[in-house]
Amino acid sequence: MLRCVLLACVMFSAGAAYAQETTQTTEPAAPAVEPAADPAACVLPTVPGRLMLTMPTEPKLPACAAKNNCNKATADSYNAAILSYNKSMDRVNEATSDYVAKLNEFTRQAGRYASCELTRINETVGVQ
Repeated sequence: MLRCVLLACVMFSAGAAYAQETTQTTEPAAPAVEPAADPAACVLPTVPGRLMLTMPTEPKLPACAAKNNCNKATADSYNAAILSYNKSMDRVNEATSDYVAKLNEFTRQAGRYASCELTRINETVGVQ
């Protein structure tokens, strides 16, 4: 039976003859694949840990701000709370950007791994 995956074809044998392609909804069991002779040949990607975010609480606008009659102490306190909130959000944004970069690198590594494995399997069964 000839299987084509991501433009790479692999021939699987079933006993002495090749199995016929069927319209069954279940796939036949895949043959056991030996690990690469050189373990470093195909490097498994490293899954990044999960990003767990704690979002900062946005400061509430003082009631006096609606009437534009806050005293200096209230305005200063609110402004300080907003600055602190913005710094916290900067840290959240930085952590998120770092995590997205790790996910993108994982995706690249997974593609390289899949390509390596397909090449290795094709070479094992003699498909060019």
